[in-house]
Amino acid sequence: MTKLDARISFPAAMLADPTREAMVMSLMDGRAYTSKELASLAHVTPQTASFHLKKMVDAQLLTCHCQGRHVYYRIAGPDVAAAIEALVRIAPTPGVPAHLRGQAAPFLFARRCYDHLAGRLGVAVADQVAAREFITLSGIDCELTEAGERFFDALGLDLPALRRRKRSFLRPCIDCTERKPHLAGALAAALLDQITEEGWVVPGSQPRTLAVTPKGQRRFKETFGITPRELKIST
Repeated sequence: MTKLDARISFPAAMLADPTREAMVMSLMDGRAYTSKELASLAHVTPQTASFHLKKMVDAQLLTCHCQGRHVYYRIAGPDVAAAIEALVRIAPTPGVPAHLRGQAAPFLFARRCYDHLAGRLGVAVADQVAAREFITLSGIDCELTEAGERFFDALGLDLPALRRRKRSFLRPCIDCTERKPHLAGALAAALLDQITEEGWVVPGSQPRTLAVTPKGQRRFKETFGITPRELKIST
């Protein structure tokens, strides 16, 4: 085995355990959770959760920080989140996590893919900005056009500041359920932050899911030409 093989197998082994997988997938909503909360989401004891969380922190897949009496865990960063999402896409049964398959409609409709919008709604946004020639999509490349610069600037996003961040500015991310690209990178993360702060979307009833508010129904139509209620999956 080469050193490169070992480097690949180590993080892969960390994610191969069902308990660690359940906790990591819960953390893919971009938020921080305590070990007790993650234990509940993974259906294990707090002691078992702490054991697995320490392993993943040591492997640099997760970070942790103390706040008062609590220790909060989160995904170590966008690169780790992108690797996890890639593994989800190539899984034999990609898409909805096992514990949500009986109630998949909200997950399919709109959710967080770490820090950007995914699901049918996320793909619809990507389709619309591409159709309006605000972005160009070619394979794994995604670029903002001059018209796109004006569009996102008008939305109030600080594009120069986003370009200075130590991460991809804009890239396509193949949606694990829709199998089409949604938008990822610093621009997409800032967009989700903004529409969340402005009340277009709120956390849904299931992990990672997002619900569109009445204001969001109106604003998605005005801004992107999308009617979110028409994208919902019938139950």
